[in-house]
Amino acid sequence: MSNWNVNLTGVIVASGQPVPMMKWEGNKPTDTPQTNAEGVPLYKIPLLYKPEGAADYEKISVEVPSAKAPESIPDFTPVQVNGAKLRVNTWTDASGKTRLSEKLSAASVKRA
Repeated sequence: MSNWNVNLTGVIVASGQPVPMMKWEGNKPTDTPQTNAEGVPLYKIPLLYKPEGAADYEKISVEVPSAKAPESIPDFTPVQVNGAKLRVNTWTDASGKTRLSEKLSAASVKRA
């Protein structure tokens, strides 16, 4: 697993409500909240991101730790993503193929 700090330059806007992340058991989600190493619940926040010089927005989602549900931000409201990190992990599936997964996390997402 590798972690990199990420500088999200460009325009970032809200595009949905924060959703609590749940633990998975086998192929199914459970009713147990997923937490970080400190035991703080994780929320997934959907955003639209337009990098500098890009013609259009890209859909992204950011994992944010929060003891309570993060503030609900109206769609298309500009936001600031603080402390963004990209985590990349390789894993092997049941057929023996190596796969790559990536997750974007942040310390917080707030109105800009």
